Amino acid sequence: MWVIGRRAITEFVGFNSNDKCTGGPSEHCIREARQALPILDKDINDKEALSALVDVVVMFAPELVLMPVTPRIIKDSFEIQKMWDVSVTNKETGKTMSEAEL
Repeated sequence: MWVIGRRAITEFVGFNSNDKCTGGPSEHCIREARQALPILDKDINDKEALSALVDVVVMFAPELVLMPVTPRIIKDSFEIQKMWDVSVTNKETGKTMSEAEL
């Protein structure tokens, strides 16, 4: 799977000041898409696959930009349960310096 986050899509496709997609892929888009081809089980030199991937990014970029932010309650429901409590203790003083859940 290859994913472009909502915040990064403007680096892949040109947008004007009104957040309208100009329809042109950036050099960054083409470079990242080429690097993503092996992840998608395609040959890195497959120009047809590269073109198809870039076309999909450009086609769906406007929808991604307009996508609403995920509500916090939904994000929290996908959080994995913490497995360990870890604390860092100064051996000389015995004082706890920091704690975290992993």
